[in-house]
Amino acid sequence: MRTWYAAPGIALVVALAVLAWLAFAPAGLGGRDAYVITSGVSMQPRFHTGDLAIVRRASHYQVGEIVAYHDPAIGRILHRIIARDGDRFVMKGDNNSFIDAYHPTSAEIVGRLWLHVPAAGRVLVALRQPAWAAAAATLSMLLFAAPIAGERRRRGARTTHRHAGAGVAVLGPAGQVAAVALCLVALAGAALAVVAFRRGSTHTALVPVAYEQKGAFSYTAPAPGVYASGQAATGQPVFPALASRVDLTFAYQINSVLPVIAKGSYQVDAVVRGQDGWTRTLPLVPPTPFSADHFQTSAVLDLKQLLDLINVTQERTGVQQRRVSVAIAPSVNVAGTVGGAPLKETFAPDLGFVFDPGELQVDRSQPQGANPYGSDPFAPKTSGTARQSRVVASQLSLAGLRIGVGAARRLAEAGLALAAIGAVAFFVLLRRAAGADEPARIRAKYGALLVSLRASGLADSARVVDVSTFEDLVRIADRSDRMILHQQRGAMREYFLADAEVTYRYTAGPVRGGEEVP
Repeated sequence: MRTWYAAPGIALVVALAVLAWLAFAPAGLGGRDAYVITSGVSMQPRFHTGDLAIVRRASHYQVGEIVAYHDPAIGRILHRIIARDGDRFVMKGDNNSFIDAYHPTSAEIVGRLWLHVPAAGRVLVALRQPAWAAAAATLSMLLFAAPIAGERRRRGARTTHRHAGAGVAVLGPAGQVAAVALCLVALAGAALAVVAFRRGSTHTALVPVAYEQKGAFSYTAPAPGVYASGQAATGQPVFPALASRVDLTFAYQINSVLPVIAKGSYQVDAVVRGQDGWTRTLPLVPPTPFSADHFQTSAVLDLKQLLDLINVTQERTGVQQRRVSVAIAPSVNVAGTVGGAPLKETFAPDLGFVFDPGELQVDRSQPQGANPYGSDPFAPKTSGTARQSRVVASQLSLAGLRIGVGAARRLAEAGLALAAIGAVAFFVLLRRAAGADEPARIRAKYGALLVSLRASGLADSARVVDVSTFEDLVRIADRSDRMILHQQRGAMREYFLADAEVTYRYTAGPVRGGEEVP
């Protein structure tokens, strides 16, 4: 039997739901609107704490309009545009005696005031609480589950196996699947709402901010007739017989993808070590301040001074130092910020040489990977992280996926809204079915028990007992485990149950719209 009598109600509910979505869908779910719940007194007397302002994105904004904008330090603010300053807007609350400190750009404006609903913000805040969300989900399920449960209770346990779910037969198989799906959506939305609304949408966390420190060593020394350029360059041996000094250069830089503000001090020493553990430090560059993210300094290693030091040590100790190591050791103490995160670090690489009376050459004997500043002795570098306290979006873990708490809240609200709309649609459908003509209602509920006849002589049998309700006929059919026969006579429908020598009959009608016997 067709259920055309329920279609207009469902179509109306669906149409209203679609219109409501098109008019009020939030931007986070593909709509054009944003919702602002006002607080404070800055926009009195027009707005008060707990009002709801719905704002809509526009292509341009004008002086005098009330708009919502995003302040990086405060968040979303609803104020009036009072002037323009280049590509920025000057904002002020109607009840304030001062203008806003932050001047937003057009991209930072959330939208222009479209609708003002006094006190509605308080209602939304209450409905967003977990208890209200769970209550809404429960109500959504009860709206279309109650008629089913009530019908099953009336018909008893014995009837259930024969025509279970007859109370929703008017929905059809697809409608019943949709009802179950909406129940699941409501339960999932309620569970997600409880979890999402119990956790703050943001929290304070220490966020790592990466940075890198780099150095660069270079040197030159006279070497006439030995090298084509007439001097030893970075990486080449230096010969004390040809050069009395080595000119050294050290460059430093700290960088990050975020802004770096750095200052501190540096110094450069030459550390001389003998094979027996003897050590002597020769200052090359005294402590020097700097106030930038990079600097470059020069130093001179006096080879004659170095030879004199070795000779004096040998004469006084009687220990022959055939070879010594010389490390050019800068030490950089830097402080400041990286992306706003505090920074305090020391960068202290060294460039090692092996020195004997005849030659000074770079020490390449250090094992691979042993240097914490990398494998290239001329380009030391190291990376680090500073920790910055930031307000970050909270996240939930759902089935192995990470989702923001804000997105989870919107998803839960959308699910509950969908379940509520579906519940209303099913409620309207079932109510319309209940108010339909009686033959249609009987067909919807008890179609599994009915057998249609074109004509019969049951109505003319000797013992015909008329029952007062169709449900009485159903109880007799359940007791005797028989089907109910029915036929149409004019505008009336007759339902029969032959039991031994007695025929039980129920008459219903008239039939709406001249409906034919299926």
